[in-house]
Amino acid sequence: MVSFLVEAYLPAAHANRLDEIASQLCLAAEDVSRSGTPVSFLRYTFLPVDELCLLVFESASAEVVDAAVERAGIRFERITPALEAADCLKVRLSCGSPRQ
Repeated sequence: MVSFLVEAYLPAAHANRLDEIASQLCLAAEDVSRSGTPVSFLRYTFLPVDELCLLVFESASAEVVDAAVERAGIRFERITPALEAADCLKVRLSCGSPRQ
């Protein structure tokens, strides 16, 4: 599974709907997963000053993440593969001892 970051515009006035939006994304991911390719919504980070919501998913492909976000009815700018902090640590450890 690969982590994907979805950038979505969300007006600051809608910040009170974040839990509702997260629930929609979870349900949509479960729905898409039942179609055959697993996708999981993991978490969000909201930047109210920038009106930007960063959504983190795990799946085998960006297309499956796209399907889940579309099914939840969330408009977004782009989907990008992402490395999580733990993934970066694994890369450093596989290359030898971690940097001090």
